[in-house]
Amino acid sequence: MRSSLVSIVLMVVVSWVQAATPGEPFALTDSLGSEIDASEQEGYHLFPDVEGFVSAHLTRTPKGDFRLHYTVGEPARLRTRAIPVAPSVVEHTRIHAHLVERYWAARRAPLEEVGEPLPCVERACLLLASRGEYDAAHRLVSAAINEGTTADALVELRDTFRGLATARGLFLPGSLYDQSGRTELLVFSGYYGLWLGIATPIIARANSAAEYGLPLLVIPTASLFLASQATKHAQISDGRAGMISLGGHLGTWQGIGWAGAGDRTGRQVVAAGTAAGLVGIGAATVLTGTADLTPGHAEIANSGLPWGAWLGAVAGVLADHDGDQVLRDMLIGSDIAVSAGLLAGRGSPVSRARVRVCNMAGVLGGIAGFGIALIAQVSDEDPAIALAAAGSLGGVYAGIRATRKMDTTQRAAYSLGSSEDRGAASVSLTPRLSVHTLSTSRRPAPAVEVAIRF
Repeated sequence: MRSSLVSIVLMVVVSWVQAATPGEPFALTDSLGSEIDASEQEGYHLFPDVEGFVSAHLTRTPKGDFRLHYTVGEPARLRTRAIPVAPSVVEHTRIHAHLVERYWAARRAPLEEVGEPLPCVERACLLLASRGEYDAAHRLVSAAINEGTTADALVELRDTFRGLATARGLFLPGSLYDQSGRTELLVFSGYYGLWLGIATPIIARANSAAEYGLPLLVIPTASLFLASQATKHAQISDGRAGMISLGGHLGTWQGIGWAGAGDRTGRQVVAAGTAAGLVGIGAATVLTGTADLTPGHAEIANSGLPWGAWLGAVAGVLADHDGDQVLRDMLIGSDIAVSAGLLAGRGSPVSRARVRVCNMAGVLGGIAGFGIALIAQVSDEDPAIALAAAGSLGGVYAGIRATRKMDTTQRAAYSLGSSEDRGAASVSLTPRLSVHTLSTSRRPAPAVEVAIRF
């Protein structure tokens, strides 16, 4: 099990480096400044579901990454945390803060101006926006435009509200917690609970059917319930969920493998796998608490486990190893591949979908290699394994080449018709169905309009 410590140490290093990267204070607006106190939090409608809010500030690293540092709690027991924040979330929050200040300015306007239709509608829409109610604000401004109020200011607000109605921002409940990976983690906890339900009676030397059945009834349900409670208000991103499941899988594999290679009894092998898996889950949970891990990074690291085991087995067979020696080669290969994935995937913009496609291409390439060996009637084991290994590596390479533009295409398709990045060049299509009154016959006539914004 010593070689698996290499992966754990690298996870520590990656987590520490990402958490320790310095950053400069970032202000959402000039009026708000870089430090947000409790009164500003209430006035700007930020972090609406956070209890005991004291203060917060954003920092931006030279690479453009953002982190939110916030303090909550009672005066006698303050807690300060730092979490990564996506640039799009910061941009949406910045737009929201400007809209709040715009509402304050409209509220200070003279009464005779407020009585006019346009300022009155604009002020009502901005009031809803200042509360974070962008869906209601979008419906109101759209209704005003459909009634014939087509001022440029309202059209601009409509487009802004439409984007913020479905966007993530620090003005929404739950904004401090990225729980995009919570479902994946709950599914993992359920399956891992099944493994514990099987392993526990074996470790405890169960002698009856009831002693085997009771853990299967209790442990999986308890595992899922505890995971659900523990992650209810926790930062569980897709990347972090992937790393925690990797800790469990890698620990279980290493524990079972090294115990099996050491001629332990079946009970001892199961006990070693269970203990190492729990240690792996605990270590990954702690070490990823402050790291900003992308789903692609986690997928690359997870892919290292099966690929390392496969290539380790290939190396062992070609080196004329057998039995426990090949198993040790597979265990070491997994450690090396996972460690390489942790280092190579750090900061990579590659998506999880692309990594999975490349993995599938590698599997197909390996099967094609075996197929070629069968067609060519290769009788020797070494050339057949070498062909399969070459096919799998070739498949991965072909997958990487074939998916070069996969992530770019998906991002471009997503940006069409949305305003995810206001500062970037984009194109949006806005269809609108309306009814106009003809000036000649005074009869209503339907109309379809398509606005193209650059």
